[in-house]
Amino acid sequence: MRAGAGVPRPLRRAGREAEVERLLGKVRALASCRGSGVVTVSGSPSLLDAALAVADQAGVLAASARCTPAEADLPYAMVSQLAATLRGVGHRLAVCPLRRSAAPAAAVSRLCAEFLALATRHPLLLTVEGLEWADPGSRRWWRAMTGRVSQAPLLLVACEESDRARVEPVIGRLPDDALALVRAMAVCGEVVDFDVVAALAAPRTLPVPAALELLVRLGLAVDGTRPRLADGAVAAGVLEAMTVTERAALARRAAELGRDAAIPDEHVAELLTAAPAVHGTWVVPLLRRVAARRLAAGGRGAATALLTRALREDAGTERPALLVDLALATGGRAADARLEQALLEAGADVPEEVLVRAADLLACGGNTPAVHRAVAAHRRRNAPGADGSAALAALGRLAVEDSATDPVLPALPALPELPEVSADPVVAGVLAWRLAARGRRRTRARELAATALRATGPATPFAARIHACRALRCAGDLDQAVRGLDQVLVDARRLNARTPAALALLERARVELGRGNPARAGEDVDSARAEVPFETLHPRLRAAAVAVDAARRLAAEQVESAERLLTAELPAGAADGAGWAGLQFVRGSLRMALADPRGALPYFLDCGRGLAARGWNSPALSHWRSMAALAHSALGDTAAAARLVRDALDRARRWGAPATLGHVHLLAARAGGEGSTAHLAQAVSLLGGTPFASAARSAAPPVFPPGAGRLAEGEERIAVLAAAGLANPEIARHLSVSTRTVEARLTGVYRKLALTGRRQLAEMLRPSPPSAVVAELHTVDEERLGPKHG
Repeated sequence: MRAGAGVPRPLRRAGREAEVERLLGKVRALASCRGSGVVTVSGSPSLLDAALAVADQAGVLAASARCTPAEADLPYAMVSQLAATLRGVGHRLAVCPLRRSAAPAAAVSRLCAEFLALATRHPLLLTVEGLEWADPGSRRWWRAMTGRVSQAPLLLVACEESDRARVEPVIGRLPDDALALVRAMAVCGEVVDFDVVAALAAPRTLPVPAALELLVRLGLAVDGTRPRLADGAVAAGVLEAMTVTERAALARRAAELGRDAAIPDEHVAELLTAAPAVHGTWVVPLLRRVAARRLAAGGRGAATALLTRALREDAGTERPALLVDLALATGGRAADARLEQALLEAGADVPEEVLVRAADLLACGGNTPAVHRAVAAHRRRNAPGADGSAALAALGRLAVEDSATDPVLPALPALPELPEVSADPVVAGVLAWRLAARGRRRTRARELAATALRATGPATPFAARIHACRALRCAGDLDQAVRGLDQVLVDARRLNARTPAALALLERARVELGRGNPARAGEDVDSARAEVPFETLHPRLRAAAVAVDAARRLAAEQVESAERLLTAELPAGAADGAGWAGLQFVRGSLRMALADPRGALPYFLDCGRGLAARGWNSPALSHWRSMAALAHSALGDTAAAARLVRDALDRARRWGAPATLGHVHLLAARAGGEGSTAHLAQAVSLLGGTPFASAARSAAPPVFPPGAGRLAEGEERIAVLAAAGLANPEIARHLSVSTRTVEARLTGVYRKLALTGRRQLAEMLRPSPPSAVVAELHTVDEERLGPKHG
């Protein structure tokens, strides 16, 4: 969002820390539309650069102008600079022609209106350097704008150079050795010991104490235990009086001297940011170390600046690792490009763990096509004959399966067959997931998942561990899955890997839904959104995140909320990944909750097609067959329902997870048809001891007449309460849904049962008194969700 900003000058904070923080705080407040105002600073224009950099990070629209004596007589020169730089980033201002003959009051009014209109649409930062050299028209406009800042999110920051102008004549008359010392002090600031500053100055005739004494006498420096320049204006004046080449060369030499003198890495890094390439083997490792510490402390902008500076060095084989670090610091789509670049540029001499980390983060970010392309290119470069990294090949296979429905990806060169077992945690995690998704060899899948989760720490890849936890969820090992996800979350947060952290939270939400606990699932979904706003996720991940969020809302019977979420438009590409199948399943579940089996069936079948394209046929992964059977049964196609029930039962028995088989039996009982009683008995037996046991035990009543359509669980609960005599608002309050939802579901109940109203419903069900029905309802809810605490 930054307009017209050049390369930032080094920010020297000697004695000005409070002023800097106040200014940057106002910029951050502006980003949330809370910080309109006017700020005037004196001395260093680097303060303006810092404000612009913070605005850029915060997404604030910004423009800058620099006034010079050469333009002091050009009408509205400063305003024209601001308008031109804003136009360069797509914000054209309909400014009237600026002529000497234009009426000043009218021109100023028009200009103010144009800038204020833009600020109402985008929080706006305007910075001006050298305001004292502005032309008269621009100064009139600036004064008028300062009186209007309360009308829009607008921050005006001006730097007046009068103090710096006072310093420049003094600097110009200094002896060479005193000039060298004051320049060294300005470049080094207060981060370097004075011994290093003195060595950098390297006086030839005038001793350092004498040169320092002269600077103190002239008011340019302050002596003491740690000599320093008098103020920021002096530092700014000295730096401005030097050429870019002189400043860069001095900063480079200062960094080298500081490193030899063993000053802290952070101080050397600050000097390096103002220096050209040093071409020393020590530079990139030092910048990476400091960047990692800044990132761990939450300083993503500072880490990004240091790593970007490191790219100017000859990084050699360390360049891919540097790109991975930069991707972690920046995040977003730019991170994907850097991770893919790291894989595409890597030669055979790049460590395997760097390649695996890059592919892992790409996969976690949802950009599996990029993993597909990068692994393909890497194998072409390093083939023939070498199998390469087994872990990289495993992540490549994971990407191929996720991208199975994408028609535009290149063919992947033949990958080595994955072994049946592996001690490599990445390979083991992928193997565990593939077995679980295919519904085969549950015991082996659990063993492989345990192998994948033994390796921990921020250096251990995330994607395979998250998939191992998914395999455990499918196998019914929910506690072990949660422990693995908790560790992934800890490691991801330590590395500032926000997307893997969000994925771990979303998977933990799925586990909580499997436990019958939508409230806790909702907490995890909200935490995932706090890690990474869902709107910024890759479209493939966006579909999966919406599916989990909507599923937890449906489980909590927040039908209207789920409907709003599921009908919102998704970005292009959302349908390409595996998460789309899960989203279609939840959309089908919503239609069933709204008593619309005809609308639900296509969603369930589309879910099945998406999973089958990837070879993922396990009923532990999705109950789409059972739900499609329910829809078919409600529509009167009992033969199709029976076929789907048989298929789901066969696959659930082969997989062998009791919870999966119990749910398939429960859904089979609800689908009706032959053997419903036996299915119900099996469901009660297999789900005993779980929160779903109550649902299984309550699946038999109420008893509906032969030939009546089957009701969904939410419909049955509403039907029982309505038959007991509760009014629609009372039913809505007890079930925590809207009255509109109650009305819609009752309409569906009447249609399915061929009834005309509540009287016939009460005659059919012969319910208990209302108080008894409500008490039983609360008992079932407490068994399912746990008791409520005040």
